[in-house]
Amino acid sequence: MRRIIELKGLHCSNKAQALAALDYYVEKNIDWTDAFMASQLIAKGIHELYSFDKHFDRLDDLARIEP
Repeated sequence: MRRIIELKGLHCSNKAQALAALDYYVEKNIDWTDAFMASQLIAKGIHELYSFDKHFDRLDDLARIEP
């Protein structure tokens, strides 16, 4: 996947965020949707998230707050 995302001819709105999401997905073993959402939040400077999903606890840059 990394090689595909990094292709120069591939248009992606933000390759850095897509690559960060891929890293979370692979290294932290969380769902792709969670990894993608986390990369979006962190890129925007948001480091807290209200969620019941304990997978977010695996991410050092994001603090999960249980509602």
